[in-house]
Amino acid sequence: MDTELWMKKAEECLRKTVKTGKKFKVRDLFESVEWEELTKGERIQFGREFSNAVKEGRFPTIERIQKADNNHTQYMKVRE
Repeated sequence: MDTELWMKKAEECLRKTVKTGKKFKVRDLFESVEWEELTKGERIQFGREFSNAVKEGRFPTIERIQKADNNHTQYMKVRE
């Protein structure tokens, strides 16, 4: 898995399709087929990498808001 490539894909989706005020999970940033091609371990790893990138300010328009019932972290785009 190329984490940087996946980060670029996530960044592009955040810029083009995620609207301000919208809640989302990391998997929502990718086509379902594309996401499901990753192993469970790769999905977990990328989720951690994305969370760390948000904490570090790499995605300044995104905030971590809560965990969903299924223990997936939810995020929100707070500004453009």
